[in-house]
Amino acid sequence: MIFSGTRFVKRATIQRCFLGPEAVVLEHVLREIQETFPDRISIVRLNGLLHADDRSALKEIAKQLCVEHELEFSKAASFEENLRFLTVILEQFSLSHKALVLVLDEFDLFAQKPKQSLLYNLLDLLQSPSSQAAVIGISCRLDADQLLEKRVRSRFSQRKILFLPPPSEEITRFLEAVLVIPVDSSANLAQHANAFNAKISAWLQMETTKELVNKLAALDSSPRNIIDSVFRNLLDYLKNTKSTTPKHPPTICALADLSVLELFLLTSMKRLENKERDTYTFNSVFKEYQDGYKSSDSYSKKAAYKAFEHLLERELIGYSDGRAVSTLSHLRPVKMLISFEELEQGLEASPICPATLRQWYSQPGDLSMFSLITFSWNVSAEA
Repeated sequence: MIFSGTRFVKRATIQRCFLGPEAVVLEHVLREIQETFPDRISIVRLNGLLHADDRSALKEIAKQLCVEHELEFSKAASFEENLRFLTVILEQFSLSHKALVLVLDEFDLFAQKPKQSLLYNLLDLLQSPSSQAAVIGISCRLDADQLLEKRVRSRFSQRKILFLPPPSEEITRFLEAVLVIPVDSSANLAQHANAFNAKISAWLQMETTKELVNKLAALDSSPRNIIDSVFRNLLDYLKNTKSTTPKHPPTICALADLSVLELFLLTSMKRLENKERDTYTFNSVFKEYQDGYKSSDSYSKKAAYKAFEHLLERELIGYSDGRAVSTLSHLRPVKMLISFEELEQGLEASPICPATLRQWYSQPGDLSMFSLITFSWNVSAEA
């Protein structure tokens, strides 16, 4: 487009509009060009859904350029200041034989803005013979270029590339890839996934679904429109289909697949909440477990911490402060993301849950009353 081998074909500005289904091919081409010429091309992306006004859009252009070239970015800069900054950048790019590519996703939304100031100023900047830049608009609307005002259209090169819509078979494969659930290693959760996937396969083979897919292929086959169009149809089908899923919901199945130690930790958290502790750290949970379960075969703190991390990964518990994960996770407060009723059902559904743990769950006191009971299961493998 701009480069040929390792040299420039010519100094030129390019304005092109890609119309039709979302241009996956264009994404691949841009990525390949950037990987081939990392020091000779700079790509800036805007989206009509995110950048609602011209000022925020031009500010985003300046921000991306500053981040890429390690320049200081001013949040308080006005529209005119950012426009002057872009002008200087284009001049420097021309001297250093570097090209700028501006990619405008949802181009039709930019064209629908009042006065189209952003498009006018961008295309006006590229009129200089020394500018080496490309403005690429991407839209699912075939009439996107007709939305341009006369003064903007006069600066547009009128170069359009139309993407043909995918065939019905490709849309069906897309729906299958989006809707089918990967089968988890957990046996109980795999039953739910397999039951749901069987419904999806049956739904894709229905004549009404095939008619809908053919209609989408003829009218608007963009991924966004496909999902919006089939959603209600799929919900009606699932609602009217008799359930063949297992008797336990997914949360109960997830609890039933936990180890004995993980069930002990959840029960310890439940007991802390009974003591009016809304949040608690790993150390306080482990202390509750140690105080209640006094036995020679109790789990180590290291094994308990691994079980604690697994509960976080399964999203059965979560950090109460909502911050990102840190290295001091054992000191951060957490809370249960399941109800007491779900925990009780999970204990009942678990094939390895000992009877003493179920009793401890229902007792308001400590587990010390059960310390003399001989446990019948082998905990050494769990540790």
